[in-house]
Amino acid sequence: MPLFRIHALRDSLRQQFRAVPHVSGCAAVIGDLLETEDGQLRICKYVGFEPAQWVVPEPRPQPEPEAAPTT
Repeated sequence: MPLFRIHALRDSLRQQFRAVPHVSGCAAVIGDLLETEDGQLRICKYVGFEPAQWVVPEPRPQPEPEAAPTT
C-alpha cells in the first residue's frame, strides 16, 4: 500500500486557491498536495492526480553596498 505525506493549505487561503482556473500539465502550487515516499508531489484535479511542484518565489535583489567615501 502506498504511503503519502499530506501538505495542507491554510484555511485562510483555501477559497482563493479554489477560484484559480484549471491548468494542464505540471502545476506550480501553494495548495493541498500529496507527497509520495520518493518525494514526488501530486495534486488532485478533476481528472485525477497530476504532477505538481512548489511555487518558488524569486529572490529579492540585494542592494549593493555603498562605497566608502575616499579622501
